[in-house]
Amino acid sequence: MSKRAFFILPGLVLLAIAALVMVIVVKFSSDKPIVKFSKDISHVGRSLPVTLKVVGQKSGLKDIKVILRQGKKEEVFFHESFPSKGFFKGSEVLDKEVTFKINSLEKGFEAGPAELITAATDHSWRGGFKGNLTEIVQPVIVVTKPPVITVLSPSHYVNKGGAGLVVYQVTGDPAKTGVMVGQLFFQGYSIDYLKAKEIAKKAAATVSPTEASPKAGASSKKDVDAGKQSQANGEPAQPESSNSVKKAIGSSPAPVEPKVKTYAAFFALPYNAVDNEQLAVIAQDYAGNEAKASFWHKIFKVHFRQDRVTVSEKFITNVINNFQDLKGAPTGDPVKTFLWINKDLRKESNDRIEKVCSTSNPQMLWEGTFLRMKRSDPKALFADSRTYLYNGQVIDQQVHLGQDLASLTNSPVEAGNNGIVVFTGDLGIYGQTVILDHGMGVFSSYSHLSRIDVNKGDRVTRGVQIAVTGSTGLAGGDHLHYGMMVGTTFVNPKEWWDAKWIKDNIYLNLKSFVQTPTGMDASADQSTSPPATQKSEAPKERTKKR
Repeated sequence: MSKRAFFILPGLVLLAIAALVMVIVVKFSSDKPIVKFSKDISHVGRSLPVTLKVVGQKSGLKDIKVILRQGKKEEVFFHESFPSKGFFKGSEVLDKEVTFKINSLEKGFEAGPAELITAATDHSWRGGFKGNLTEIVQPVIVVTKPPVITVLSPSHYVNKGGAGLVVYQVTGDPAKTGVMVGQLFFQGYSIDYLKAKEIAKKAAATVSPTEASPKAGASSKKDVDAGKQSQANGEPAQPESSNSVKKAIGSSPAPVEPKVKTYAAFFALPYNAVDNEQLAVIAQDYAGNEAKASFWHKIFKVHFRQDRVTVSEKFITNVINNFQDLKGAPTGDPVKTFLWINKDLRKESNDRIEKVCSTSNPQMLWEGTFLRMKRSDPKALFADSRTYLYNGQVIDQQVHLGQDLASLTNSPVEAGNNGIVVFTGDLGIYGQTVILDHGMGVFSSYSHLSRIDVNKGDRVTRGVQIAVTGSTGLAGGDHLHYGMMVGTTFVNPKEWWDAKWIKDNIYLNLKSFVQTPTGMDASADQSTSPPATQKSEAPKERTKKR
């Protein structure tokens, strides 16, 4: 044997052993494919979009199949195979994400129980060369009819940049419901609890303590006997005086009535919405079936002010000095730094507000009009369009999404209404800020503060002091920037300060569920917001030097 052969032979043996180990590890791997849906599936409907991810582990994927089975009926809704790249190799597809639709009604499935079967195999040699098999069989309910929407609120007059409220019922079990304004979605919240609260209020007001005491927990002998008889038949005890219909022994069970819930959805019409913006209530069930219902509404145009702001070098310097942390801002050129604050930091700040306001308490926490800061004068208004000029040249354009209120330096700031503190601290261009959640998607914000007197999670009542005004953030002087949001959309605060607007647009639509608070008829409005049928002021142009 030559020296060359002496060295080559062990190398070949080692390669052969390595190849054998690889084959054993890969082709005889017991690791089964991993199957995971993007969300839990309990119902399937007319057109349910499904996203499925499958990981084939070591030998690669061989086959993925999704079947819906109901009795003897089966339908394949997805099937894809992945060929092997060689006897010892398997496929190159180690993981696969697929999206498809389950159209149960189109394929002839009936409403009721079914099974969704997902099977995935790989290219291993286990199971008699059939590969590792992962099979998931999950019970599902086939739903062939979408929810039914009935709009209850009578009228919806909406100003551009304003808000509205729709009250409606949904028959079914919606996974998602609310109002669509163009492409914006505003969540609806169940308000059945409001009815219960009003009934309890009226009962407490009409029944004296002495009358209520003997009746509490008392029942007649006749009712007790009826209850015992019902329990003997396996039914819940019912007093004979109730309006329930008893089931006769031996009769067929009564059909299950579909759930009916009442919802309310606050919605916003953005200041820059198109004149014929589409508004509709939607309800989507867990099977993906969606219903849509239009509702009567009238949109009123509002002309917002045009504002030309001349900025000086001194103003720019003062603005930059207001910010301690300008991470990411361009340096060396004060104008570029100012533009970064006015544009990039503004967007970042508004994005943070959207995140804070993306979830809300499901109950309506507020009542009556919102308070405006005492003894304050309005300065910049909601949706003022600002054109910034430097040395006579336009350098930026922005929209003011709140209302500025000025009073004495370090004036007390009160909570506009009952709510929960969901944010405190520095908020970019808004400086030190407090955000309150008033429930059901309604929020208020208080910015440019010099001091904050509340903590995140605190429950506050209307009129309690929460902060002190200041000039933090992008502020030219001491004032309060007051913002109102419905969902994640800024709206005109003047509406929420106006007792007539609150009464006509909120409580009128809620009259069957909650009484209008006392004092709403008084002429104590803190704002002169025009009624929906009145034209707002003509656009004005102002020039300011700061």
